[in-house]
Amino acid sequence: MNATKYSLEEQIISQIARCFKSDDAMAVNATTMCGLTGIALAQRLYAPGILIQREANGRTAHLSNFHLPYEPSNVPEDSLEVYTENERIWELVFGAKWNIIMQPVQIDQFGNANLSIVGDKRKPDKVFVGSRGFPDNTVYCERVYYFIPEHTKRVFVDQVDFISGVGHGPVRKEIRIEKGAPNLVLSNFGVFDFEESTGRMRIKSIHTGVELQDVMQNTDFELLISGTVQESDSPTEDELRLIRDDIDPFGMRRLDFLKGEAYSKLAEQIRQERESGSKTGHL
Repeated sequence: MNATKYSLEEQIISQIARCFKSDDAMAVNATTMCGLTGIALAQRLYAPGILIQREANGRTAHLSNFHLPYEPSNVPEDSLEVYTENERIWELVFGAKWNIIMQPVQIDQFGNANLSIVGDKRKPDKVFVGSRGFPDNTVYCERVYYFIPEHTKRVFVDQVDFISGVGHGPVRKEIRIEKGAPNLVLSNFGVFDFEESTGRMRIKSIHTGVELQDVMQNTDFELLISGTVQESDSPTEDELRLIRDDIDPFGMRRLDFLKGEAYSKLAEQIRQERESGSKTGHL
């Protein structure tokens, strides 16, 4: 049964969870709270064969029964499926059994993603953490998803300043890369896929309360539209119950959409709630 009252982040999390199916058997990771919550929700409802890869007790491990807050130094035994070594991780990557939900700082109309620099390569305006796993993930992974909490023209750009991860389109075809192209992009405005014939980004659905005009005005390239634009499905009551009461009872998912003082204020509120035992994460 679909819910009638839910937050934006809960709708996004439910969309992430539904990316995974019952016959999926893979290790999955994410770089955001919504991404991790979405994977954990998928594991509980839709894809029991997937494993969440995280650091656990000083080692790399595959986890089930994942929930937030997550403390890498104190992982419950019932969450540990198996410890694994780095060599095994690379085997999963190269074997298309390791998949990820990542957050780039720029993405263009073909899904080329940037996590390195913004501006001129010789004298950039901003420097970020570097491409990290983007090159391998967008060449070897079976499925790649991007989650972008703030949909603006600074992020959805006509052409990325640096290609950390290869998207669809000419670059991929030129060097004959067969795997790793992004499947979906999820933002605070909607869900986007890619047209097969052109490799260009296309609107799949927009979230509750979002206007199509908002999406178009905050994107620095022309998004494709196929037919009538649909509204993203709402979460089900079962999904909301698991998100709120089991996976993320303190509402850490809200941190993905905040910065600066607002982020610090909510983080402190969550810390105090954890210490007192109160839970208001669904409010």
